[in-house]
Amino acid sequence: MASPLNIRYAGLDYMDRTVALETGQVCPVGANLQMRTVPTLEAALSLLIAGVVDCAEVPLIALFDGSLGDKYEALPVFPNRASPAYAVFGNKKVQSFEDLTNNRIWAEAPAATTMGVWIQVLTGVAVDLTSLEPGTASDAIQRNDADFAVLPSARSYLGLVPTFENPSRVEDEMRKRVGGLPILSVVVVNREVMKNRRWLPVALTDAFVDSKELSTVRHEYFGALSVGLPWLMRSLEQIKIEYGGDAYPYGLGRNREMLTKFAEACPAFNGPVDALFAPESVPLTGIAETTFYAVRPLAAPKRSRDGNSASATQEKLQLTYGGLTYLDRNWALQVGEVEPEGIDLNYAAIAEVGSLFRRMAQFAEFDVAEMSLSTLIMLVARGDKRLVGLPVFPSRTFRHAFLYVRDDSGIEQPKDLIGKRVGVQDYQATAYVWQRALLQNEFGVAPGQFSWHVGGLDVPSPLHRMSHDPPPGVEILHLPPEATLEGWLREGELDAVFTPEDLISTSSSKPNWHRLFPDYERREREFFAQTGFFPIMHCVVMRREVYEKNPWIAANLFDAFQRSKDRGYARMRDLSAPALTLPDLPRSLSELDEIFNGDAFPYGYTANARILEAITQYSFEQGLAVRKVDPKELFAAELMPW
Repeated sequence: MASPLNIRYAGLDYMDRTVALETGQVCPVGANLQMRTVPTLEAALSLLIAGVVDCAEVPLIALFDGSLGDKYEALPVFPNRASPAYAVFGNKKVQSFEDLTNNRIWAEAPAATTMGVWIQVLTGVAVDLTSLEPGTASDAIQRNDADFAVLPSARSYLGLVPTFENPSRVEDEMRKRVGGLPILSVVVVNREVMKNRRWLPVALTDAFVDSKELSTVRHEYFGALSVGLPWLMRSLEQIKIEYGGDAYPYGLGRNREMLTKFAEACPAFNGPVDALFAPESVPLTGIAETTFYAVRPLAAPKRSRDGNSASATQEKLQLTYGGLTYLDRNWALQVGEVEPEGIDLNYAAIAEVGSLFRRMAQFAEFDVAEMSLSTLIMLVARGDKRLVGLPVFPSRTFRHAFLYVRDDSGIEQPKDLIGKRVGVQDYQATAYVWQRALLQNEFGVAPGQFSWHVGGLDVPSPLHRMSHDPPPGVEILHLPPEATLEGWLREGELDAVFTPEDLISTSSSKPNWHRLFPDYERREREFFAQTGFFPIMHCVVMRREVYEKNPWIAANLFDAFQRSKDRGYARMRDLSAPALTLPDLPRSLSELDEIFNGDAFPYGYTANARILEAITQYSFEQGLAVRKVDPKELFAAELMPW
């Protein structure tokens, strides 16, 4: 059997669409893609031209200005896009693209040259693509050499402000004029590599599509938010409504018209855009069939800060961590870019959260693990001291959006739940603690006023995390072994289902249910304004025997989780090449600053003392914890001042 073809690739470091390729979770058929991340598209272009790599993500303008000559063919893969609503800077505000006419617009070269062409397409104004050197935008405008500057998206410049007053209005204009989010980069391959291997363009394109689709699956799992953006669901709903479900489509089908408009603004190019792409890839629509339908455990190679393999370090304590894959806050730990001092941490990425919590609650299987906060509180209340917590909270989610009621149930407000049949996946889960507290504290609906039916959401689930008696006055029933919550809700055996997941977009057919709170975002904002709580779902725990033998690991692990989160946030905030395929990422980051003081996921006991006091009280009131737990009992004593 022939060995796979080695393909050297250089591209930007993204947090979602290329992660599965980088980790080897997705591989091109017949090829081994050796991923190399670089700081700029221009760096990738230089490596390609120098022959250091065979395949690279390059600025879109390079495809049309003659930079590549005829040595390369493009794939219909467009990893980088950005909204012009956040890319034009000046010393005054404007309302629309028309307001930029009769002005002098310069684009910072080379980083913003492609966006400069897009501004030219959108405004009809000739943009100077050569005069503005990096870092000189403010000086150019103050000298009155230019009125506006096109800069790498959403970067801050002293004395300049983003020009567009209403980004949403500008983006509506943008979609009407060019059909979507403007393309900034494209993947190209050396023709020599594809010589006598005409299967390769399809194999590579399919792999990029599969990688992007896997990241979409991860984003759409709301049991634990993939990234630290509280209103990620809103972002994904916007993509469905405004971008047809994919703001970063691959393939020429949905991009041909946009590329043609760009080509018309490039005088050096004369010809059909299809001629630039490998002919085998031209029929591809960008909706490739993929064999990956769920996030699978990753076996990511450990790497150092410069992306090379980290060397083995002797005399480190060997620990295994079991946790979910997050694309920001834990990612640097997962791939080894951040390492706890004195610890060799084997990060075992677990795909199914219920399995992880069950394995820890019943068997304390991992040395360190992500854990349900509700389950930890219950264990400590019972006197079960096998686990010691770290005040690290990798999962938080508002839960207003995840209460679903049948269309014909007669449930229009929370009080209508009284006397009804409500399905849940696990009565003790932290999400349900918060949902019950919400219903009781804000709407006066107590847990005992309707019946609870426990089962799997869309597949039968006979396994349970840990046994507990029904709280006094609460009726808890279990679905038959073959039944599911979604099936019973559809058939009318249940009136409502509460779940940690999105039961609208994931339904296999048209749902006959809706959200109890359609205006969930407004209610969540009001809830946070009133309480200051962004509900914690999970914490991190250590096996007590490991901790007591090595008490120093508590502080070192905490520090590593914090550094990993800081690193992830820094990547997410660099919008010169958006790390996430979310068109409203600039807005979401502004909300983090304005509402959450820059961090919706604070770690440490002190920053979370109030919310921890609240949830331990809720657990006791709801009959889960057999006594009121002092939150300090949950965590390692060394971390209490933190």
